[in-house]
Order: sequence, then structure tokens, then C-alpha cells
Amino acid sequence: MKKKNPKLSEKFKDFVRELGCVVCGDNVNPHHLLSRGAGGTDELKNLVPLCVYHHAELHQIGKSSFFKRHNLTTDFINRIIGRLYVLLERGDDNE
Repeated sequence: MKKKNPKLSEKFKDFVRELGCVVCGDNVNPHHLLSRGAGGTDELKNLVPLCVYHHAELHQIGKSSFFKRHNLTTDFINRIIGRLYVLLERGDDNE
């Protein structure tokens, strides 16, 4: 079954912000994997929970270097996004 890529409500984006940074667990400023300026959307598949510090670091050193430095993999990020999809499909904190 193909996953939906729903447009997120502000309430659900707030929920994502409260999850904690994937690196340190601090409060989140969601990072767009593909920036909005480059055509990225606020769809869940395009968001990664990062704190302000790690968000800035990712922009400074680039995605590949950031993922390597913090031992993050695309698979790990996809599992996080998958868990968020489950919550979204259940209707948790989504309008």
C-alpha cells in the first residue's frame, strides 16, 4: 500500500516540533530535506526534526557531512517519518 503524503496542519507541525531533535532530543525546528525555495513542501516526507543548533549545523556543513558526523542514515530518517505517518493516520494532533 502506497503511503499518502498529506499536507500538514499547523497543529501537527507543532506536534513534530515537540518530538525532539533526532541528534540531541532538544526542541525542534523542522528541517525541510528539499527547501521550500527549491520546491520542497511541508509534507511529512520532507521534514526532519532538528533543534535550532543542529538545523544551523546541517545548513553550514551540508546534508551528507551532517549525516556522517552524527551517524544518521536515510533509513533512520525514513523510520522516524514512518512513525509520524502512523500518528497522522491515527489522527493524533492532526486537524
